Amino acid sequence: MSNTRYVSMKLTEEQLTALNYSDYEVSLPVELTAADLSRPFVYDRKWGVFYVGNGYHQAVMSLLFAFHNGYNDRFGAMYCAEALGVRFDSSALADMYLKTIKGTLYMSTMSHTLYAGKRSNLTPSERKFFGDIKYLFESDNNDK
Repeated sequence: MSNTRYVSMKLTEEQLTALNYSDYEVSLPVELTAADLSRPFVYDRKWGVFYVGNGYHQAVMSLLFAFHNGYNDRFGAMYCAEALGVRFDSSALADMYLKTIKGTLYMSTMSHTLYAGKRSNLTPSERKFFGDIKYLFESDNNDK
């Protein structure tokens, strides 16, 4: 039996259904302290670590962005984009997620590099816990 502690109780039934019925390769969220950070993931302070399959980071981040904005069904990202007046594009919503939602970052499936939107979106303890992080929306983007 696995020691992994899932934190899905923080997700609503509607959000769990959206994750389960999406075509994304995404796990239920795992507590940060119990997560295997050698696997590609999306981290969201509110819910935990979501393991993601190759190429699904942007789609998962766009869905999580929708959840943060009250759009909780499997089409939430599309409705969220429409409400914000932006094109429905997972990369645009993923960028908005990293820029505006505090406590978010992801690990690239290709390079295993950690990326966050802005340094100020992470607490000092998160920055220390994760270590070397590249910031996508800052000119001085290294955090060592």
